[in-house]
Parts: sequence; C-alpha cells; structure tokens
Amino acid sequence: MEINFDKLIADLSSSRDSIINKLKKRENDVDRYFYITSVFAQNKPISGNVEFKEKYKSFYVMRTAGLSQQHFDKYFDLLDRHVNNLETILNELYVIKTLKQQNSLQFSFATKLLHTLDNNLPIYDNQVKKTLGLPDPSNSSDSKDRRIRSILSYYEKLKKIYRQLLEKDSVKKIIEDIRENFGWTTDKINDVKILDFVLWVHSQK
Repeated sequence: MEINFDKLIADLSSSRDSIINKLKKRENDVDRYFYITSVFAQNKPISGNVEFKEKYKSFYVMRTAGLSQQHFDKYFDLLDRHVNNLETILNELYVIKTLKQQNSLQFSFATKLLHTLDNNLPIYDNQVKKTLGLPDPSNSSDSKDRRIRSILSYYEKLKKIYRQLLEKDSVKKIIEDIRENFGWTTDKINDVKILDFVLWVHSQK
C-alpha cells in the first residue's frame, strides 16, 4: 500500500475547483451526512428511528448492496450498542447471508459504522480506493480468518495514510478552501471527513 503522495497531492490541488463544484452538486448527499451526525450525536436509540435508518442507508448506498433485512437489523443494533471493534463488526455481519445466500465481509459498511461512532476514523470505499490507487483489501480466495487479518492491517494503513495526508500543507489548504466555500466550521465537520469527501468526489466524473 505505497502511496505516491507528491503525485496525489498535486492532482488534488490542481483539481481544487472541480472538487468544490462536485461537492456543490452533491449538496443533498452532504445534507444527509449532517443529518446522520446530528441525530446520532443526540445519543438516543436509533434502531427504531425509521427516518434515520432510511437516510443512513441512502447516504451510504446500502440498499443496492444485496444485503438482507437481517443485515440491516444487525448493523443498526451494532451501531446502537456502539460496537467499535472492526473485527467484531466483520464477524457479526459475516454470519448473516446476503440476498444471494452468501457470506461476505462488509469492510466498507463496517468502516462507515466506525466513522459514525468516531468521526476521526476514515471510511473505506471503492471511490477512496480509486483516488488513492490502493489494491483490494484482501484476496477473495483466502480463508475468512486470513481475509479478516488482511482487512485489519489494511485499515490501520489507511488510517496512517489519512494522518499523513492531513499533515501536508497542500491538503490543509484544500480543506481550508472548502471550509470557506461552504461555511463548514470545525464543530460541524472535521478534517478527516472533509478529506473523505475530497477523495470520494475526486474519483467521480
């Protein structure tokens, strides 16, 4: 998982205006994120909050992932219980079969659960992987336990990549420009999530 930071940062810096314009076009998505964080911050049970769950599933594109209702029930139960251990989340979701009657390691959705609990944790998804030029997190031919070990190691490296990027002056400048354009204060959204938005929209046409 070697990253060419100079090339990536130069690419992001030269795409600053495009990134801001893409974020403006995804205003509804961004508003859903702020809804999710504000409701969850109230520290009330969300398993029975239909509006929250629907907006959460919409924002994180969970409806088209082939997950069963059992997945959703277990997922929001884990969120309600503030389960913040990646391995535990992966294992508890793995035992539930998808709509195609398969067992799967829901790494991306697990990191979204972790981020909801702690906004300082990064999210893994295909857009982030594409922008950073990362490999797949695990080999599908490996055993479940070996794949989980690979995913745990991968996520630690992803967190390190985010920390390294956030230390770069050019990245700080992009984040500062985005804050000024959207009026996003630090108590509304932190730098980790802004960087996540940057990596997310940059991969999109």
